[in-house]
Amino acid sequence: MKDKLIVPGHILAVIGIYILSFLLPGIIASLFDFPKQIVFLRVILQALLAIIIFVFGSKLYVEKVMKLKLSDLRVKLKKPETFWVIVAVMVPALVVLFYYLTGKAELVKGSSNSYDTLRFFTHIIFVGGLCAGIVEEVFFRGILLGYLEKKYGLASAVIISSLLFGAPHLLNVDVFSIALIIQVSIFIALYGVILSMIVYYTDNIWNTISIHIAWNTITGLVINQGVKVESNFVLQMKEKSLFWNGGDYGLDISIVGLVGISIFGFLIFFRKRRSSKKINFTQLNG
Repeated sequence: MKDKLIVPGHILAVIGIYILSFLLPGIIASLFDFPKQIVFLRVILQALLAIIIFVFGSKLYVEKVMKLKLSDLRVKLKKPETFWVIVAVMVPALVVLFYYLTGKAELVKGSSNSYDTLRFFTHIIFVGGLCAGIVEEVFFRGILLGYLEKKYGLASAVIISSLLFGAPHLLNVDVFSIALIIQVSIFIALYGVILSMIVYYTDNIWNTISIHIAWNTITGLVINQGVKVESNFVLQMKEKSLFWNGGDYGLDISIVGLVGISIFGFLIFFRKRRSSKKINFTQLNG
């Protein structure tokens, strides 16, 4: 019985570190009084603290308690492949361009001051992009995927880590709707599967970190209909269509977003189609 509790125990512990990495930075940053002119520095501080707390906290736990190295779980310093960096920027840019060119989103020029605008863009880049991209990829596609793969095989690791990847995104659902919750759960889990396979086949977590950062940053410039932000120069949806733009959640769960993310899946499939690295079916069956 004790052995059966070890795996979920480790997972829960790292989840705890993951949660703390988002809670503690806010508390620490609140201790500093930033003038309005440089309030964007608080956003940067929170993002950097979250990354530091999670990476070093999880590293300490993995090495001292789990008796593993982060490199054993594909978390290691490597340069992202140029191909994936280029694609990481191009795909979300095309998604955003689609909404603008088809007239489904319009450029909104607000009357906010430059300080609020700077804070908004800083939040998009550092919190939504850099922080979420690094922390979520290291956790879900690094530690969680790698550890579960060692214990249960690749298929189970991909499924479990992808389902768990969808869980925190449900916290972003502001309007309760069964259809919306189901769509968020399915779409985000599917994204998790695609990103997991990219990490598995390329053996480079920085490829998916690049994809995650670029996707969140670029698509973060598009806001839902009716949403008001203190910023100038943002793209705003003209309607709330669950199918076309993800309704109250956002374009991540729209059909256009799905097509965009699926492109990454097709690319990894075709790039590795002739690769000597084949899926081990014995491993897949655990």
